[in-house]
Amino acid sequence: MRRATVLLFAVCILSAFAFASGPILNYYVAEPFSTPYGKYGLGAWTGGTSASTDASAKIEKNTIFGHVWEIYYNVEKEGSYNGTWLAFANTNMNQVFAASPTYSKLIFFVKSDSTVPMNFKVELKSPNNGVEYYYVTGITENWVLVIVPFKKFKKYSWTNNTNFSQLIQMTFVFENNIDIVKKGHIYVADIGFAK
Repeated sequence: MRRATVLLFAVCILSAFAFASGPILNYYVAEPFSTPYGKYGLGAWTGGTSASTDASAKIEKNTIFGHVWEIYYNVEKEGSYNGTWLAFANTNMNQVFAASPTYSKLIFFVKSDSTVPMNFKVELKSPNNGVEYYYVTGITENWVLVIVPFKKFKKYSWTNNTNFSQLIQMTFVFENNIDIVKKGHIYVADIGFAK
């Protein structure tokens, strides 16, 4: 908790803006990226016309956060989409992460390697095809704090609502037909949850 509070202060000084205002209370860091594959696993995936080399994910050392998740994506080809995934629990043992009712917001820090503001989609998943998404916009070279209330997530027409008391995975999605910056890196730190 102390580490998250100190980092929050440091990053807010570095950043000219944040995506939400007000104090962050009970910020629980679920994934600090302190192990090579995250707490429960992480990786990349591709779809459509994307090649297997069009997305990758690895953990890198960072002077501010200690470690960050470096995500590479390329959706320059028409019809391409890809991204990365991060597990919140050991699904091989039928585990889930109970984010609600204790928490009501997803929170993480992010920056890109682009001077052009970029966007991407974040999905939160639960068992039984529970998938909801939210578009993050305006990301540039400066670290920013992203706070997304659970109620801002939307479900697809082909999925069930995400059960936030049974989270299993978070996905970052990049899409040729949506994304402004079609190739690059983003860096993610201290994914967690707040009240």
